[in-house]
Amino acid sequence: MTRPPWQRRSKNTSPAAPLFAHVFSSEEGQRVLEHLWRMTLDQATGPHVSDAHLRHLEGQRFMVKYITHQVEKGQTQQPERKPS
Repeated sequence: MTRPPWQRRSKNTSPAAPLFAHVFSSEEGQRVLEHLWRMTLDQATGPHVSDAHLRHLEGQRFMVKYITHQVEKGQTQQPERKPS
């Protein structure tokens, strides 16, 4: 089984993942993420939708899943510290 694109990234740590986790860990951040999820992933389209509309929606869905994945990675990853 092929992994979804947002999970095909390198297993290396992402310097941005802790930032995503921090931004979306608040109640407001969770509400924003839920709103994005409802607008994209919970939306069904009919047969009348154009190819361009479908591609646009799939791009939006990809970004919401990417953000969700970064939040999950960031919750388990220690933030990198800059040398002083």
